[in-house]
Amino acid sequence: MDETQLETTDEVIARLRLEPHAYDGWFAPLPNNETGIYRLIGVGDFIGWHQLPVSTLWRHEAGAALTLSQSSDGFQANAVCLDRQSISPSLSVGENVWQTAESLGAWSLVSCVYEPALAHTDLIDAIKLAPDNWYPGLGH
Repeated sequence: MDETQLETTDEVIARLRLEPHAYDGWFAPLPNNETGIYRLIGVGDFIGWHQLPVSTLWRHEAGAALTLSQSSDGFQANAVCLDRQSISPSLSVGENVWQTAESLGAWSLVSCVYEPALAHTDLIDAIKLAPDNWYPGLGH
């Protein structure tokens, strides 16, 4: 992807034919039958804490850096900055691990690849959302 051509959130949405995600931000299926989605996270979008029944490989594709936080036990969390300029622009999050993401700029485009393969509609049905204002360590 040529980041110089993707300057605004609206341009990214139009170019990739993104649709509103069921929870936060925008999404579209990945091309070439790869099992996963593009996720666009704009200013003010915060992907809330959630768990998935599959592992997710997050890859930074374009735009601003992204903070990806995860908690395997629901008590302690760690955060990683994903950026195409960094040594590791991707991170794998295991199944049933709490995770959340937030853009550090105007927008961030990531791809999320699921293993084992799971259709996005099935994934939406299987996602476990944390209550509003929940953070690891704040009671269960």
